Amino acid sequence: MILAIYGPSASGKTTVGKLLSENGWEQIVPYTTRPKRDGEIDGVDYHYITQDEMLDLYNKGKLLEMKMYDTSFGYWYYGTLRKDYENRISDRKYVILGAHGIPTLKEQRVQNLCDVRLEVSEDIRKERLTARNDKPEEAERRVKADSIDFAVAEAAESLYKAREVKKDEWAFARNILEPWLVKAVVDASNLTPEECYKAVTDIAESYMDSVIDNAAEALAKEWVDDIDQDFDVLVEGETRDISVEITIAESGLRDNVRESLEEDIAQAITDGEDINDSSVKSRIIRDVMSRVNEVYRNELLENAYAKLEEENEAARETEAELRYAYRKELCGA
Repeated sequence: MILAIYGPSASGKTTVGKLLSENGWEQIVPYTTRPKRDGEIDGVDYHYITQDEMLDLYNKGKLLEMKMYDTSFGYWYYGTLRKDYENRISDRKYVILGAHGIPTLKEQRVQNLCDVRLEVSEDIRKERLTARNDKPEEAERRVKADSIDFAVAEAAESLYKAREVKKDEWAFARNILEPWLVKAVVDASNLTPEECYKAVTDIAESYMDSVIDNAAEALAKEWVDDIDQDFDVLVEGETRDISVEITIAESGLRDNVRESLEEDIAQAITDGEDINDSSVKSRIIRDVMSRVNEVYRNELLENAYAKLEEENEAARETEAELRYAYRKELCGA
């Protein structure tokens, strides 16, 4: 999963990011051409590179998104690598972006994307910018630039939401919007960094659960249709025991198999297993079939007896037909 944190300058993105890193999340470290600030570490806060290096990455198609800011110190570029967004549902990655980054990630169809926006008042942001020694004119520029960037982002979000109201008119939105979008606004000005971190991670956990549940449900429906295994039911007879093979359809337990598959698939995804691996799929199906066989033993026995009776009835009818044909042949002779 990719947790994308965005918000205006000095909204607390870096602080929340550090708390995420301290609690096991892997950061997608952006690249930038701006100079390092005091206390920042190359490769941790950003990858600090030259403008020529940034443009080279862009021209080679290695950047998934890039943004240029016209600052009082000149042009500063920010961007993230395309390869860093490769992920599984069970991965825990996060990236810190400006307003421009979220629409780009959606347009690029980044998988398992959850975006969280941090909001603070303009006065608090100016105080924070001044406290970190940004020049007053630069702080003012950043606040004004953010207001424009987020106005554009909010307009785009309105288009995305419109698809729910007018699906036909906004069908194109489905091409650039991930189906499991989770949108949240965290009022960071009224929360401590720890409280803000908890709010963000709660959103991420809820999002991850929904993605896993939907993925497991879709796969379970697909797998149960593909399963070619039968239930092997042992029926105790008067003179001998008989093994009866019952298909999933004959067992009447198709829904039970599917529900059990959903649980096991969801757990496998949560554990970080590759559910596309044939050995993982085989193990899950084998375990589910065995468990269902055990839990629903009585139902399977009833169906086995019913199947045996049907087979016996068919055998008796066949025998009767053969006897009739034989007698008819004798009489005719």
